[in-house]
Amino acid sequence: MRNRQHFVEHEGGVLALELDTVSVHFGERTALDKVSLTLQRGELLALLGQNGAGKSTLARTVTGAVSASAGTVRVLGTSPARARRRGHIAVVPQRDAIPSDAPMSLVQLVASGLARHLGPFRRLAPRHRDVIDRELARLELTGLERRLVGELSGGQLRRALLARALVQDAPLILLDEPFAGVDTHSADVIRGRLAELRRTGCAILLITHGTDGLEGLADELVLLRGHVIDRGPVKELATPESLARLFDSESTVPTNAQQSVTHHPTPLEPRTADVDAGPREHTARGAEASQPHNTPFS
Repeated sequence: MRNRQHFVEHEGGVLALELDTVSVHFGERTALDKVSLTLQRGELLALLGQNGAGKSTLARTVTGAVSASAGTVRVLGTSPARARRRGHIAVVPQRDAIPSDAPMSLVQLVASGLARHLGPFRRLAPRHRDVIDRELARLELTGLERRLVGELSGGQLRRALLARALVQDAPLILLDEPFAGVDTHSADVIRGRLAELRRTGCAILLITHGTDGLEGLADELVLLRGHVIDRGPVKELATPESLARLFDSESTVPTNAQQSVTHHPTPLEPRTADVDAGPREHTARGAEASQPHNTPFS
């Protein structure tokens, strides 16, 4: 397994993500039209657009869940399918990807991220437990290990989903609306952890419907409306004039456009199935089913 540190130390010249004139068609409908963008290691790129602008389609194309109709997609120098199989992409879905009545604890949810690294009995070794414990501490979730996911607050669940992705040690992280519906403290913890990840060379693609909190976190902002309208510093593009380009000429730009554009949540990975990985048993049976097999956005 070539993890994040390997790419930082040995493959510094390879882009984390490269889309070259990528188009995606669903029948006669064009979801993406000649989209080109790059993402370097250690860079956080925020993708902003209305519902139906192609954000989810772009993310699904990056993970290989959707094939490009034209153009090329490269993830760490290889195809999305190969990058997915190698565990080079980790996904943080929206919180409604996990049913509120899912019979699993927080630690079971996080442990499901390690499913591909475990043996046939899905038993967590001490080194796996150490990885989980460190990530829980970084995201201020220590002490909540046995709490059921349905008992977690929105911010706690969002941090748990981030922890599940980060224990995979993938060089590329995709986040879907990480700050939607979370409390201020959780948002601050998530921002701090993302900043730390950037310093380790992790590349981050963040899908969002608003610009609030992006300045100082994202390197650049991409405005997407089926095609790339613009790309640049958050401070320059997070203005009413720039954001107005995301809307039809006949539409009225919302008065809170700098915080949020029209959005309807779309889960970007399958719902998590059963996980049997209690903190005492150190197992993760069923985790492979709950972990997205690096086939999110499907």
